[in-house]
Amino acid sequence: MSVLNTMGIKTGKTEQPNDLFNNFSDANNVENTEELPRLTFKGDTKIIIIKALDKIGKACKLSQIQEEYDRITGVPANIRESIRTLNKSKKILLMIEKGKSRGIFWVKREWVEDGVLLDEFKPYGFDSLYDAESLEYK
Repeated sequence: MSVLNTMGIKTGKTEQPNDLFNNFSDANNVENTEELPRLTFKGDTKIIIIKALDKIGKACKLSQIQEEYDRITGVPANIRESIRTLNKSKKILLMIEKGKSRGIFWVKREWVEDGVLLDEFKPYGFDSLYDAESLEYK
Protein backbone atom coordinates (compact mmCIF):
# COMPACT_ATOMS: atom_id res chain seq x y z
CA MET A 1 0.00 0.00 0.00
CA SER A 2 1.43 3.39 -0.95
CA VAL A 3 1.68 6.41 1.29
CA LEU A 4 -1.03 8.12 -0.78
CA ASN A 5 -3.35 5.13 -0.31
CA THR A 6 -2.87 5.29 3.47
CA MET A 7 -4.04 8.91 3.33
CA GLY A 8 -7.20 7.87 1.49
CA ILE A 9 -6.06 8.98 -1.97
CA LYS A 10 -6.59 6.39 -4.69
CA THR A 11 -3.70 6.08 -7.14
CA GLY A 12 -4.94 3.09 -9.08
CA LYS A 13 -1.70 1.31 -8.36
CA THR A 14 -1.24 -1.15 -5.59
CA GLU A 15 2.19 -1.52 -4.12
CA GLN A 16 3.66 -3.89 -1.64
CA PRO A 17 4.76 -2.25 1.63
CA ASN A 18 8.45 -2.44 0.73
CA ASP A 19 8.06 -1.18 -2.85
CA LEU A 20 8.25 2.45 -1.78
CA PHE A 21 11.58 1.83 -0.04
CA ASN A 22 12.90 -0.29 -2.94
CA ASN A 23 12.02 2.38 -5.50
CA PHE A 24 13.75 5.01 -3.37
CA SER A 25 16.89 2.92 -2.90
CA ASP A 26 17.06 2.09 -6.63
CA ALA A 27 17.20 5.82 -7.39
CA ASN A 28 20.27 6.11 -5.17
CA ASN A 29 22.06 3.21 -6.86
CA VAL A 30 22.81 5.13 -10.04
CA GLU A 31 26.35 4.32 -11.11
CA ASN A 32 28.80 7.16 -10.74
CA THR A 33 31.17 7.20 -13.70
CA GLU A 34 33.63 9.56 -12.02
CA GLU A 35 36.42 7.99 -10.01
CA LEU A 36 36.21 8.84 -6.33
CA PRO A 37 39.15 10.81 -4.93
CA ARG A 38 41.75 8.82 -3.08
CA LEU A 39 41.79 9.72 0.59
CA THR A 40 45.28 10.06 1.97
CA PHE A 41 46.91 9.01 5.18
CA LYS A 42 49.34 11.27 7.06
CA GLY A 43 52.34 9.40 5.64
CA ASP A 44 51.12 9.88 2.07
CA THR A 45 50.90 13.67 2.44
CA LYS A 46 54.63 14.24 2.06
CA ILE A 47 54.85 11.93 -0.95
CA ILE A 48 51.95 13.74 -2.62
CA ILE A 49 53.61 17.10 -1.91
CA ILE A 50 56.75 15.86 -3.70
CA LYS A 51 54.56 14.66 -6.60
CA ALA A 52 52.84 18.06 -6.69
CA LEU A 53 56.20 19.82 -6.93
CA ASP A 54 57.24 17.45 -9.72
CA LYS A 55 54.02 18.16 -11.57
CA ILE A 56 54.44 21.95 -11.20
CA GLY A 57 58.06 21.58 -12.30
CA LYS A 58 59.14 25.10 -11.30
CA ALA A 59 60.03 26.99 -8.14
CA CYS A 60 56.67 27.93 -6.63
CA LYS A 61 54.84 29.44 -3.70
CA LEU A 62 53.13 27.44 -0.98
CA SER A 63 49.71 28.36 -2.37
CA GLN A 64 50.59 26.78 -5.73
CA ILE A 65 51.69 23.57 -4.03
CA GLN A 66 48.49 23.63 -1.97
CA GLU A 67 46.33 23.98 -5.10
CA GLU A 68 48.12 21.13 -6.87
CA TYR A 69 47.88 18.94 -3.75
CA ASP A 70 44.13 19.59 -3.55
CA ARG A 71 43.79 18.79 -7.26
CA ILE A 72 45.68 15.50 -6.88
CA THR A 73 43.86 14.27 -3.78
CA GLY A 74 40.47 15.88 -4.23
CA VAL A 75 40.58 16.58 -0.50
CA PRO A 76 41.48 20.08 0.69
CA ALA A 77 43.98 19.87 3.55
CA ASN A 78 46.45 22.24 5.14
CA ILE A 79 49.92 21.08 4.05
CA ARG A 80 51.99 23.81 5.73
CA GLU A 81 53.33 21.56 8.53
CA SER A 82 54.16 18.75 6.10
CA ILE A 83 56.06 21.26 3.94
CA ARG A 84 58.01 22.42 6.99
CA THR A 85 58.85 18.82 7.90
CA LEU A 86 60.12 18.18 4.37
CA ASN A 87 62.17 21.37 4.68
CA LYS A 88 63.72 20.27 7.99
CA SER A 89 64.77 17.00 6.37
CA LYS A 90 66.18 19.00 3.39
CA LYS A 91 63.96 17.26 0.82
CA ILE A 92 62.67 20.67 -0.26
CA LEU A 93 64.28 24.07 0.27
CA LEU A 94 62.97 27.56 0.84
CA MET A 95 64.44 30.25 -1.41
CA ILE A 96 65.11 33.41 0.59
CA GLU A 97 66.66 36.75 -0.35
CA LYS A 98 69.80 37.31 1.72
CA GLY A 99 69.13 39.55 4.69
CA LYS A 100 65.39 38.87 4.60
CA SER A 101 63.44 36.55 6.84
CA ARG A 102 60.59 35.71 4.49
CA GLY A 103 60.84 33.04 1.82
CA ILE A 104 60.06 33.56 -1.83
CA PHE A 105 59.65 30.10 -3.41
CA TRP A 106 59.80 26.43 -2.49
CA VAL A 107 62.11 24.22 -4.57
CA LYS A 108 63.22 20.61 -4.58
CA ARG A 109 66.78 20.04 -3.41
CA GLU A 110 67.67 18.49 -6.79
CA TRP A 111 66.73 21.74 -8.56
CA VAL A 112 69.55 23.66 -6.86
CA GLU A 113 73.17 23.17 -7.88
CA ASP A 114 76.06 25.04 -6.22
CA GLY A 115 73.62 27.42 -4.53
CA VAL A 116 71.93 28.41 -7.82
CA LEU A 117 68.51 27.39 -9.10
CA LEU A 118 68.85 25.52 -12.40
CA ASP A 119 67.41 27.38 -15.40
CA GLU A 120 64.87 24.68 -16.26
CA PHE A 121 63.19 25.14 -12.86
CA LYS A 122 62.95 28.93 -12.88
CA PRO A 123 59.48 30.43 -13.29
CA TYR A 124 58.86 32.85 -16.12
CA GLY A 125 60.60 36.20 -15.53
CA PHE A 126 62.66 34.91 -12.61
CA ASP A 127 66.02 36.25 -13.81
CA SER A 128 64.64 39.74 -14.35
CA LEU A 129 63.24 39.85 -10.79
CA TYR A 130 65.95 38.12 -8.75
CA ASP A 131 69.74 38.12 -8.76
CA ALA A 132 71.26 34.67 -8.15
CA GLU A 133 73.91 36.08 -5.77
CA SER A 134 71.27 37.65 -3.54
CA LEU A 135 69.43 34.36 -2.96
CA GLU A 136 70.06 31.58 -0.48
CA TYR A 137 68.36 28.24 0.05
CA LYS A 138 67.48 26.99 3.52
